[in-house]
Amino acid sequence: MIFNQLCLENFGIFQGRNKFRLDFADDKQPNKSIVLIGGMNGRGKTTFLEAVLLVLYGRYSVAFKETELNYTDYLRKFTNTSYGNTKASIELDFSVVSEGEKINLKVKRSWDASKSRIFEQLDVWTDGVYDPHLSQNWDLYIEEILPAGIAGLFFFDGEKVSSLAENLSDMHTKKAIDSLLGIDIIDRLTADIRR
Repeated sequence: MIFNQLCLENFGIFQGRNKFRLDFADDKQPNKSIVLIGGMNGRGKTTFLEAVLLVLYGRYSVAFKETELNYTDYLRKFTNTSYGNTKASIELDFSVVSEGEKINLKVKRSWDASKSRIFEQLDVWTDGVYDPHLSQNWDLYIEEILPAGIAGLFFFDGEKVSSLAENLSDMHTKKAIDSLLGIDIIDRLTADIRR
């Protein structure tokens, strides 16, 4: 999974439309695979991270699950209502390799916070073409690529690294490895059958 661009619109401290280019690899340095985002306190580093997790996982995002908010309040918390804005969105353009072929995906999660209840919209484009099937089944697709249960191992706040190392129990490690290898899908299917 290679991230190309993140676009935040009225999300957190980011008012208006803000684009962040993330594809820094080039012919001279083709293996640049880590992007480090730095900045002063209160400048949006954590908001940036939460945006990536939110656009990919929505209500299954680790960042959301760590809060005590309901999902509507979580989305409302991140809606920048400066100058009367009520609509917010996150777009992530990235590439994956599937069956030996590179696929470019764009995922857009948007919502309007003007009403008491928020309905979000999720749209997905594959190689620039709107994909209604993937838009409807995004949660299943992203779990196949990078399960939400292990996203915290790849996307993390630098301030939390030491606490991650200290708090990572054997059970958490086992769950993360099972999820990475796809073993946890057996447990999920068993649970679904029992329901």
